[in-house]
Amino acid sequence: MNADWYQYQIAGEEALQEGDYACAETMWLAAYEQAKKFKKFDARFAVTLEGLGEALWHQGKYAEATALCEQVLEIFKITRGIEHPDVGVTANNLAMLYKAQGKYEQAEVLYQRAIEIMTRSLGPDHHDVAYLLSNYKDLLRIMGRSSTVESRASAPVTAEQLTKSGQFNTITIKPQEKLNDTMSQDRLMPVQHGEITWAQYRQSAEQALMVGDFAKAEEMWHGAMRRAEHFKETDPRLTITLESLAEVLWKQGKYADAEVLCRRTMQIYEDTLGYHHPDVGIIANNLAMLYHAQRKYAQAEPLYKRALPIRTQALGADHPAVNNLISNYQNLLRATGRSAEAERVRFEAQSITSGRWTRSGSYQALTIPQGEKLHELN
Repeated sequence: MNADWYQYQIAGEEALQEGDYACAETMWLAAYEQAKKFKKFDARFAVTLEGLGEALWHQGKYAEATALCEQVLEIFKITRGIEHPDVGVTANNLAMLYKAQGKYEQAEVLYQRAIEIMTRSLGPDHHDVAYLLSNYKDLLRIMGRSSTVESRASAPVTAEQLTKSGQFNTITIKPQEKLNDTMSQDRLMPVQHGEITWAQYRQSAEQALMVGDFAKAEEMWHGAMRRAEHFKETDPRLTITLESLAEVLWKQGKYADAEVLCRRTMQIYEDTLGYHHPDVGIIANNLAMLYHAQRKYAQAEPLYKRALPIRTQALGADHPAVNNLISNYQNLLRATGRSAEAERVRFEAQSITSGRWTRSGSYQALTIPQGEKLHELN
């Protein structure tokens, strides 16, 4: 039973990455059927509700997603306490859902609660607090009220995690088929008795990520990388491994190590998909964020410039991911003393949207050493 849940969970995550939200919904619904057999406060139950809620959100099924998000919020309040960061994360997601349905009063209360929790947990200058304040100010503008919220800092990198590629159906195999096919291909490789396969390393890494054990996830993705080095560069398992290991390194602040992997991934995508493919735009943005986090502004800027038209063309100017990218690029320009240019970049977006769905557990192991904060702007 547990193995079935994990398979559906991995397939649901893959479908989300590829932008196949209908398939993601199907996989998460199957996971939900398994999760109903668990105890209510089993961590897998909340993970399932969040995953299904995200798939529904992306399809505009806001009312259904709201019901799930409300359940997650109540579970976290009971199991983690009303002041826990995951309560703040979920309150923000629920606020976005209410806002999308025009329920502005309910959204306002939740934004206020989320800001209070996240500010206390992360500090007033954290990039995600700045992003949350921006969302709240946008809501107040929609309601015709002058914002009284003053964001004390605007962080150079507003995205809390690297974005995975494959959201544009680069790989056309359906997630469940790909999962089974991957395991069968592993069996074709020479495997010594007792040796762990790529798929097994991947499953262990995904499970470690679910509980915020980034060191364990890194260890497992390194194991997967040793297997993946035997694959062809056109094998999707290689780029999945490179991207996932880079993400785990990013979460631990190992930016230089993640940078190397990101550069390799982009080279593979440029060679196999073309210079202007949406997945190239995603990786260019991730690499820009890594340079940005290391204060390598000269290297980051051309990558932001390159990613912006690719992602705008693929997603539209109003898409939340494009809005995040513009914010990152603006913050870089401000950090290098070019505030006027930053304002012109924002003007390129047709409107400001707030729609980054955030998973809980994002802040349990994410630490930035003192003196290396990413929000120091003049």
